[in-house]
Amino acid sequence: MLVWADAANAPKQVAVDALFADYQRPGSPGLAVGIYRDGRTVYAHGYGLADLENPVAISADTVFYAASVSKQFVAFAILLLTRDGKIDLDADIRTYLPYVPDFGDRITVRHLIHHTSGLRDQWSLFELGGIQDGSRTHQRQVVNMVKRQRALNARPGTEYNYCNTGYTLLAEIVHAVSGRTLREFTTERIFTPLQMRSTFFYDDASELVPRRARSYEKDAAGRWRAKILAGDTVGGTGLYITANDFARWAANFSRPVVGDAALIEQFIGMGSLDDGTPLDYGFALERKSVAGHAAVLHTGVHGAFRGVFAYFPAEQLSVAILANTAIETMRALERVVTIMLDAKSVESAAAPAKTQPQTRSNASEPEPVPAPATVNLSELVGDYRSSELDATYTLSVENGELLVDSIWFERRFVLRPTMPDGFASDWPLQTVRIERDAAGKPRALLISTARAKNVRFARSCDDAGGPEVSSRSCSTAR
Repeated sequence: MLVWADAANAPKQVAVDALFADYQRPGSPGLAVGIYRDGRTVYAHGYGLADLENPVAISADTVFYAASVSKQFVAFAILLLTRDGKIDLDADIRTYLPYVPDFGDRITVRHLIHHTSGLRDQWSLFELGGIQDGSRTHQRQVVNMVKRQRALNARPGTEYNYCNTGYTLLAEIVHAVSGRTLREFTTERIFTPLQMRSTFFYDDASELVPRRARSYEKDAAGRWRAKILAGDTVGGTGLYITANDFARWAANFSRPVVGDAALIEQFIGMGSLDDGTPLDYGFALERKSVAGHAAVLHTGVHGAFRGVFAYFPAEQLSVAILANTAIETMRALERVVTIMLDAKSVESAAAPAKTQPQTRSNASEPEPVPAPATVNLSELVGDYRSSELDATYTLSVENGELLVDSIWFERRFVLRPTMPDGFASDWPLQTVRIERDAAGKPRALLISTARAKNVRFARSCDDAGGPEVSSRSCSTAR
């Protein structure tokens, strides 16, 4: 544990510790907090356990999975390569990754960075394909899935829609232009110069990581359970880092060692749509007000891991929070900042995150809607296939309910009618529409989530993009 840098601020240390006292109870996972100002560590401390099976206390040197907090390091790597003359932010990404399909509209590197590419999100697509949270997922699987895509959520540059796929492709661009993997490039160009000795992109899920925190969530009975992560995709996620290493990253904002003041200014700048509409999101940093102070920050959620890194330019203050259980990181951040900057008084207790589906995309349940007119469910029975996802769904009717199943699903899902030819369901299906042919016969399911729109599952006998699965798929519609 580092002591508070200024003895006059000792009451602030006591106040910060009080925020997280609940995580000091026996048998509890917890978090590490780092507070940095003017390029130096003010306070860094751990609360709770990194590993419940072999009780190890969390410290400022505990290695946490950073989830989407990882993205800022990918964006910074892209800026370094842009300065090297190897990347043009406004170039078509197919210049660097020719395997990306031609969707009819140019997707640029800048679109990927600012989440305006229109690409569907990889985690939504994985889960629609039956690859559940906790399954081992590889970089090559994301690349192969991108190659199969036939449509976008929206035209590139016309709307903001958070997309992990874009950052996986940015990692691939780093590899393509530098000849180094994202892990190798960031280690050589960022982490080693900044002496971030415990920080790296985890691109091999079988690798042992000393001092690593495991993630935990409570079941319905209130017992702690391990939340398994097994993937080795990098770009949108994949970074391991410590609170002490974040101190060196924070210092680079104030006193650049990697890059210079002009590069940092570009890095913390915000993006825009193609028509000039400004965004509150830039190079993997979002502009927000925290406890009344302007910040650029990014949060992360993956499994039960939670994280946030925030930089307050006017105050030269940075805060990192890394947790191995589902806490409300923004609420915790606001309370730390309130203490540090003597902002207006707020509640003085950290809290677990509100109950929500624990998926990689953190999707919400569909909104309740009025009951629709009667729908003929029997004509929808059959098999539907997506050649984009290499997945097949089977629709059946039991006890007046329309059910959807897949060989990879852990359970069947009920499709609840919301309107004629429209249904709602639980994550990952969310909303389902029926596509009909000219004769009015059902020929496809169009499935949409918040980050993947209109993924098409055709009746197997109608799908020109893949083999037939079952002749009975269309029998009920004839």
